[in-house]
Amino acid sequence: MIHISKYLFVTVVFAIILYIGAFIQLEIQEYQRSNYRMVPLMLFVSFFPILIGMFLRVPGLVKELKQNKRWEIDWGKVLMIGIPTLYIALYPFLFSIGIPVVSIFLSNYLLGTQYVTTTIAGVVSGYILLGSLKGKS
Repeated sequence: MIHISKYLFVTVVFAIILYIGAFIQLEIQEYQRSNYRMVPLMLFVSFFPILIGMFLRVPGLVKELKQNKRWEIDWGKVLMIGIPTLYIALYPFLFSIGIPVVSIFLSNYLLGTQYVTTTIAGVVSGYILLGSLKGKS
């Protein structure tokens, strides 16, 4: 029964975060339409999914923190999954602020209007960045 209440709590908090995020995105889009500034929207589109990915990893991380182990970083996971997905997630923001970015084969999709690719990459990178912390016995 206690596990169900934990899952319910995490689900409710997650739903609240998504609701607030959707509201913020609508406000930023309205601001963008009236001021013709892309940077705030690209900032939100790039970083909000990363925060969502981190939030999804927090329950498992809390469980591991309770085990009092020595912590280390799984650099292979960070380098092979974390950095590339972080780059894809940040691509629209970096492009919008004028930082020269290496054009990759997905660039048309990364700057598209739906942001599906960058959203998925952001969630994965946020999860991986926290998930690369591992407790060793």
